[in-house]
Amino acid sequence: MIPLGAVYFSLNNYIEMSELDQVQKAAAQLQVARMTRAGIEEKIKIDAIQPIVDIIKTPVDPNNPSKQIKSLIKENLTAQELAQVLELAQQLADSVSIPNEPYTFDPSQHIQKAVDELLGPAPAPGRFEPRKSGSANLIDSAGDADAR
Repeated sequence: MIPLGAVYFSLNNYIEMSELDQVQKAAAQLQVARMTRAGIEEKIKIDAIQPIVDIIKTPVDPNNPSKQIKSLIKENLTAQELAQVLELAQQLADSVSIPNEPYTFDPSQHIQKAVDELLGPAPAPGRFEPRKSGSANLIDSAGDADAR
């Protein structure tokens, strides 16, 4: 499964490369942002974007399924494919009443959340770091070692 962030960035790239005018591009990007927001806010299941993924993913050659592909996603979409994914994105967002307003996807927030879930939250100022000898040394928030 291609992650939601990859779909978001791929669709926006397709929109930018398309022959849509600036007003059409802005409207298209709005629908992609709304769909992404629906996914981020967990109002849709990640499986709901599978029809979009099916359109943008690089097809596997049925005669040679083990053949190496350069990318998981297509380099370009046809105008028809782009229209299809934009319609699907809008339908997903509409189905869960996502407002028709701009939304900026910031992947750094979501990466930090995933890291915190995996490793636990970052330590508070005043953390322990190992000394070269292997014993711990308390470091204050300014980075100065406690000389105990």
